[in-house]
Amino acid sequence: MNILLTISIFNKHFNITNKHKIFIVLIAASISQFIYANYLMSEILLQFLIILLCYAFQNTITKKSLWWLFGFQLIIVLLFLTKPVFYLFVIPNILICIWLSKYISKAAFFSLIPVLALVMYMSWNEQRTGHFEFSSIQNLALKNYNLLYFQTNKYNKDYAHKINDKIDNEIAQLDSYKEKQQAIKSLSTQYIKKDFLSYTWFHFKGSFRMFIDPGRFDLYNFFNFNNKNEVGFLEHLNSNGITGAFNYFKKQPIIIILLLPIILILNLIKLFGFGKFWITNYKTVSPVLWLAFFIIIYVTLLTGPLSASRFLVPLLPLYCMFASLGLLNLQKKIIN
Repeated sequence: MNILLTISIFNKHFNITNKHKIFIVLIAASISQFIYANYLMSEILLQFLIILLCYAFQNTITKKSLWWLFGFQLIIVLLFLTKPVFYLFVIPNILICIWLSKYISKAAFFSLIPVLALVMYMSWNEQRTGHFEFSSIQNLALKNYNLLYFQTNKYNKDYAHKINDKIDNEIAQLDSYKEKQQAIKSLSTQYIKKDFLSYTWFHFKGSFRMFIDPGRFDLYNFFNFNNKNEVGFLEHLNSNGITGAFNYFKKQPIIIILLLPIILILNLIKLFGFGKFWITNYKTVSPVLWLAFFIIIYVTLLTGPLSASRFLVPLLPLYCMFASLGLLNLQKKIIN
């Protein structure tokens, strides 16, 4: 369903009806697509909602339909209820709806639908916890992953855990849930601000890793290898650099050693095709494809140092379609 809907969206803009073999190959080469289709997790559902959002946006423009615009807003609500990373999408959605006003009068008012839904949900959380927030996961990720991984990378593992424990001790002295959440955010942010430039570079590098990560963790789970209490590539990479990650790689099961380089090469090919498409076509791309591109960048940047192959799964059909078109353009140039 997701694959067919993606092809339908792109067929409106490119004559690829009989030329999407590369796209099918790239999807087939994305093992994580098939792994997470067999798990009861949010990735494939989120993938469907992202593609459906692009489809609704396309129909809103082409049909100048209030109903499709209304559906577009409802899908945004479903997106942030499925995955908290999308709750901030209400901000760019306001700008999108203002832009849509040239197609549909008063379209900007529709952007209030996700905002109201978000405020209602956060108010409900405030009634239950005393803190006006969408989710606690952002603060936990900020402390336990972003800050911890960054300090491990820049300083060392012992120092990073020492700072993390120090924050935990300060939080333990507070009484209310609200105070604890505010303290996690405040203290973690203070340490990040002290190394702002270094952290910014670390964050961008981590974000980029999403596109090339071959998915060792995914393969371990898929093949039921024992992964209990084992430190993964990401921590080895942050702690010991490429050398440490390579030494760890040599100790993996033989099927992992065989598959990971192949997947890595295919991921680099997809990344090349994706970049090639946008470098070649950015001046002539339609609004719906710009939306798809923005969603990919949005998820990538907000995921940051946590980036891994799993986080690319919701974006895979759109990403692989861009990559296939970029590779198709390259193929035509080589033939000609």
